[in-house]
Amino acid sequence: MKKKIIILSLLALCLLTFPASAWEESFENHPNDGGYDNYFNCPTLELSSYEHGYCLVMNEGDIPLTMQINSSFPGQFSFSVKGKDEGHIGPVAIGFKLYNADNEVIFSDPNMKTISYNTAWTRLEFIETVSGNGIDCYANGVLSDSTAYSISGESAVRMEITVTTSPYACGLYLDDFTTSSHNSVVSCDESADESDTYQYFRVGCPYLKSGYSWFYRVYDSELNQVVTDTPISNLNELSIPVSSLSESEYFSIKLFYTYNGNTYFSNSRTFDLTAITGYSLTIENPEVSPGELLNIYCYNASGFTLQCDGPSSDDLESYTISDTEELISYLVPEDSVSGTGVVILRNPSGAKVAYEYFEVVGGVGGNSEISFDKSAYTNSDKVSITYSNLPAGCQVQLTGTKAGSSAKTISETYTKTGSGIFYYQLSGEDISSLYVVAAYDGELLDSDSATVASGDDYVIYGTVYDANTLTAIEGASVAVGGSVVYTDDAGRYDMTTSAGTKNLVVGADGYNTLSTTIDILSISTLKNIYLVPITASEGETGIIYGACADYDTGEAIGTAYIQIANGSVSYSALGRSSTGAYMFEGLPNGSTWTLSASKTGYDNYQKTITVNGSTFHLIRLVSQTSGGSTQPEDDDDSSTERPGRQAARESMEEFEEVVPGLLGFVVFAVFIKIIEGL
Repeated sequence: MKKKIIILSLLALCLLTFPASAWEESFENHPNDGGYDNYFNCPTLELSSYEHGYCLVMNEGDIPLTMQINSSFPGQFSFSVKGKDEGHIGPVAIGFKLYNADNEVIFSDPNMKTISYNTAWTRLEFIETVSGNGIDCYANGVLSDSTAYSISGESAVRMEITVTTSPYACGLYLDDFTTSSHNSVVSCDESADESDTYQYFRVGCPYLKSGYSWFYRVYDSELNQVVTDTPISNLNELSIPVSSLSESEYFSIKLFYTYNGNTYFSNSRTFDLTAITGYSLTIENPEVSPGELLNIYCYNASGFTLQCDGPSSDDLESYTISDTEELISYLVPEDSVSGTGVVILRNPSGAKVAYEYFEVVGGVGGNSEISFDKSAYTNSDKVSITYSNLPAGCQVQLTGTKAGSSAKTISETYTKTGSGIFYYQLSGEDISSLYVVAAYDGELLDSDSATVASGDDYVIYGTVYDANTLTAIEGASVAVGGSVVYTDDAGRYDMTTSAGTKNLVVGADGYNTLSTTIDILSISTLKNIYLVPITASEGETGIIYGACADYDTGEAIGTAYIQIANGSVSYSALGRSSTGAYMFEGLPNGSTWTLSASKTGYDNYQKTITVNGSTFHLIRLVSQTSGGSTQPEDDDDSSTERPGRQAARESMEEFEEVVPGLLGFVVFAVFIKIIEGL
């Protein structure tokens, strides 16, 4: 068997080009692989040997490597990796980037996972979160990092792996890439040589994923098991004695996993023992839908038998070939499931001499989906599970487990059909993960997972800044869930709390107090805070100024009618047409006014305001088409986060993710410009 390594210098920029659809590359010269000879563009490529597999190797050095992959990101991307074990020290940071069609970075995390130099392989999976707002990194099936998109709502046309090593550290081996939804690879050479002692192969799968156990089997062409259920305990190279492969023309290495007592097929790879010559078969249309004809041409096979076996258990059909060249048309059953089928050519003695695979698309369960509404919960949340296009009588199983334990604290089974939503109320269970699986007739259709936060060892940390100058604030009080700490001379704070949704109150002398809520779901949560300075009252008069905006969308509302009244004294104005800005000047400091606003198509608005120098107020009008006419209650205007009804909260939080806490400051700066122009 051939032995190869692709050695890449850290100075090189290596380009992997693959089709836009799901692909895999295991460097085994197998037809299922992308084919590195066609897709690498690296002038310093060199081939060398490493064990019996193919892998990417980066040479020694501390210069970051960038590996570009010209493929879209369909929501999942996985590969196997390990440190180059030659006595060198120091960890390696694995990063991940995504680019849109304008070559803008829409996702970037330079350290999704740190790899040490040892002999153990690690399976990395980059999977888009259920909400679509970021990417989770799993190492051997265990969540290790979660990062939000830099730019949300964009499609990635190119991926990039970055590798950063410490000085005197060497490189990494990377192998078994795939963007397929099953996130697993079985890799081996296309053929086994009878002169070899072993046929070597490699498996790439998240073998430590909680609640799952992985194993493989090897079948000969008569469907006899050459290797029985063998557990996957690591990703090291595996082998099959060639002596056990005699008297058969091809073999299949099949990868399975067990979940909740059920066994599911994940992936497979076939290889030949001897070359087949003389007779052959060709499939004209290897991708078909239920009810369509699969056309197979057989050559030099008179007297042979052709078997067509679809993905369903009862799809087997046999045909006798009578001509030197013959077309056989196999009708795919209307009720066929989606999946892979095979056509097999048998000689008159019954031995299999040739075969080809075909895919049935659009069959039962082919577009079935099931997912959680969030990627992380607390153990008191109400869990929402959405399903779509499930076949009649589909079994859905929900389980909850704790890391390090095989016990299922939650184990619920439902029968679902079609599309819909169902719920499960968590009630303080000591679990760390939730899993939901949709299966039909023993076949896995779709699955999803989420983490569950519980306990008291969660850390929140960050820095408190002046929203105007962005300087750190020393001595600010930070209260979370009843506990209080004070920032150090660099404005930093950190504290331990329990998981869940917590009240966050931050204050400092000379600043408006910030009061909001925060979800503590990760073991470590970063929250930087921006406080708005109190504007001191100067002179006897002040102003009331602000803007008018749509409550749901946050867009400016022009020409709204705005009035302030104090007893018999009243003033009115129209908001500016482009910005919705308004201003009332010359008002006595300390005086109290009733502000009201109206606009056609919106509910009327009213708020009591006391003048204190330059007094800002943002008017949020509720559209009469948004489903309610109740005016939302405003929080204290001094807060840089003003929660109201759900739609507004989501809009404000989206802005906060980009520039945390600066909304009040930005609006204030805009109105200073407006005042200067009046």
